[in-house]
Amino acid sequence: LKKHPDKNKDKPTAAAEFAELEKAYRVLTDGNARAALDDWLSAKAQRAQRDAAQGDKRRKLREDLEKRERQAKTGRSEEHVAHSRLQQELERLRKKFEDK
Repeated sequence: LKKHPDKNKDKPTAAAEFAELEKAYRVLTDGNARAALDDWLSAKAQRAQRDAAQGDKRRKLREDLEKRERQAKTGRSEEHVAHSRLQQELERLRKKFEDK
């Protein structure tokens, strides 16, 4: 009740804080949601343990690989994004000079 918006009328973030608490309460009291949260937290903890056990060089290699995999999944590399942005700017400039 300390975070309830009616008790904290002078605090503008009270409603948002109360909504977050209400959301957390619903997750913690629902069996399926709680199990999903526990699974996620367990996986997160296991990953943190694996990361801590790895050396810096191996961690950097893994992070680079994951980054490249994400880029491949989206089908757009950084070079492709930069090229697209360059094309858009060139088109904008062409239109600007055509209008003059």
